[in-house]
Amino acid sequence: MAAAAVIGVGSGVFSTHVGPLILGGAPSTHVARVQSVLVLVQSLPLLITINALGALNDLFSASVVLVVCAVFLLAAAALGLRSPALRTAMAASSPK
Repeated sequence: MAAAAVIGVGSGVFSTHVGPLILGGAPSTHVARVQSVLVLVQSLPLLITINALGALNDLFSASVVLVVCAVFLLAAAALGLRSPALRTAMAASSPK
């Protein structure tokens, strides 16, 4: 339960930081469309990964599944850091 709570908090923190950056970069005429796509992009992977992680848990132990999650999380963070647009938006939104 503790691992699920940490994963949930991490996902929430990520979403609450990246979502506003994406919406802030959208043209004002398309904010509603971008927001709906953003919600879909955040929700659809949950449907897929919950089933995939359940299947992995049937084959391996929960600790193996958590390591797999950690590897994918680090890969996503590394890809995010390589994005010049995301780095610029994060730098512009950080308090000085």
